[in-house]
Amino acid sequence: MRLWISRLSSLLTMPFTMLVGLLRTAPARAAGSGLVDILGPLAHAHSHNDYEHERPLHDALGHRYTSVEADVWLVDGDLYLGHFEPDMTRTLRNVYLDPLADLVTTNDGSVHPSWDGTFQLLVDVKSGGVETWRVLEEQLAAYDPVFSVCRDGVVEVNPVTVIVSGERDRLVMAAEPVRRSFYDATFEDLEAHAVAALPVGLVGMVSANWIDHFTWRGIGPFLSRRRLHEMVDRAHDAGWPIRLWGAPAFVRHNRRRIWQAQLDAGVDWINTDHLDELAHFLARHRPTRLGLRRGILRRLRGDSSSSR
Repeated sequence: MRLWISRLSSLLTMPFTMLVGLLRTAPARAAGSGLVDILGPLAHAHSHNDYEHERPLHDALGHRYTSVEADVWLVDGDLYLGHFEPDMTRTLRNVYLDPLADLVTTNDGSVHPSWDGTFQLLVDVKSGGVETWRVLEEQLAAYDPVFSVCRDGVVEVNPVTVIVSGERDRLVMAAEPVRRSFYDATFEDLEAHAVAALPVGLVGMVSANWIDHFTWRGIGPFLSRRRLHEMVDRAHDAGWPIRLWGAPAFVRHNRRRIWQAQLDAGVDWINTDHLDELAHFLARHRPTRLGLRRGILRRLRGDSSSSR
């Protein structure tokens, strides 16, 4: 009798088991494919050095990511991708700006199909500083109204939001009356006097290097857990989402423990090179919050309540 019940139970649960297995082991191959349509975009997923993947941008979109990162170099008036040096065969426009604009047109005003959030493109400036940023602004202007824009402190939320990291100048960016990119702040900017001096509509998020603040590598107890929560609270109290980059990621079990610690603390963006693994991790460990990215630029307007 027990054997018969066990076999019947196995037959009844087989379709569900097969579906779960499919979702865990078969990543979507393109934006708008199975996983995106069924589960929706992942609010916390950030693809670090996205251009190094086999299919930049599209691999991240197929895994339901809502943020990607591109390192750029200024060479002869154009922006080329690359981490340690520019790859002269790939430009920011060809790999990211043009495809994002095409997706927004195809999907009736959204990067992901039937999604009302704003997709984040983090541009890490590797050379040229202010000059590179001005070229970036010129390029973004050619795609109106794809990219979010700040006009005299008033933010217009559009399908894609660009945030500038690396070699950027906070004062120069703040002085620009019309700007299509936002500032990646540091924890030095979180000092009370610095926050008060920052104009509304300038900061897109605050970023910090994990190893500058923590020695924990996902092994043993996390003794600095309270410090992480305090960092997140400081960023959110200022009205900004937070991203921690550079966390140790060599061992799968250890990096998952670090991801979980960040989620528990309320970190907005989980930084990874392991697209498939983080997508499955987020699907299992934290429900997708479709409304989170919808409110990302409310923080830029000074509404800190939306960051909680």
